Amino acid sequence: MNVPPGFANSYNVQLLLERPQLLNRDALLKRLEMRCGPSKPMSSDKQDFLVFFHEKYRVKFKEGEVPVQSMISIHDKPLETQALAPALQQTWDWEGAQAATQKHRASLMVSDLMGSGLPYKDRLRLFHNVVLSVMELVPCLAIVWSASDKLIEPSAYLDTKKPERYDPLFPAINVRLFRIQNRQEGEMVMDTLGLAALGVPDLQCHFTGLEPNAMARILYNSAYYLFENGDVINDGETIQGIQKTDRWRCQHEMALVNPEREVLDLNPGKPYAAGERD
Repeated sequence: MNVPPGFANSYNVQLLLERPQLLNRDALLKRLEMRCGPSKPMSSDKQDFLVFFHEKYRVKFKEGEVPVQSMISIHDKPLETQALAPALQQTWDWEGAQAATQKHRASLMVSDLMGSGLPYKDRLRLFHNVVLSVMELVPCLAIVWSASDKLIEPSAYLDTKKPERYDPLFPAINVRLFRIQNRQEGEMVMDTLGLAALGVPDLQCHFTGLEPNAMARILYNSAYYLFENGDVINDGETIQGIQKTDRWRCQHEMALVNPEREVLDLNPGKPYAAGERD
């Protein structure tokens, strides 16, 4: 898969806090060991920057193996409004997102290091378990999921991480919508954002005359299929479209909308395909 250098090297989220709050390292370690297996904190006097090594999750290099690390850093200032704008524009399932972000006065970042060397499903499960462990100790107003550029309501996130309802891709993918101005009437690009950061192609469709909610379902269902099976759809193969009789041709290409990454483009054919197509 064609991913720009550094695109998926680190995976992170930011928890938006009502006020700065330090973490108790020992309390967090207990929760990490319960969810992630044997973990070891890095010795440090800093209270606003914690690092943990997860011995069960190891990555091989020529020089040997190293454990994946989780890093937690506290920031005593709110995020810039401009930095939150793209996520606010593409968060479709939480009406209270903007109000929640306006209340925050600090943030906490959770990120991984060496995680890109793990199988992507293991990486994402480990990361979820770290985030859950932190959230048990630090209540937050909202979650900014960087890889999918989406704002998440904390209670919704916790609900989808219950064992009986575990959903690995909430909120690791986002379906975005962009209306193209000064072109065909109703011309749009819809894509997913989040899979490429895990090493699996995102999806996109450039179209006109199709209902966006129906297109969103196609993109979500296709994203879950790729997450489960990997990059298994070859160029020229087809998937079912909105109607049972629809066969939409697939092609790997670079994304039409930033960030730069490889996507699997879905071509709905005439009369719905837009842009420069065969």
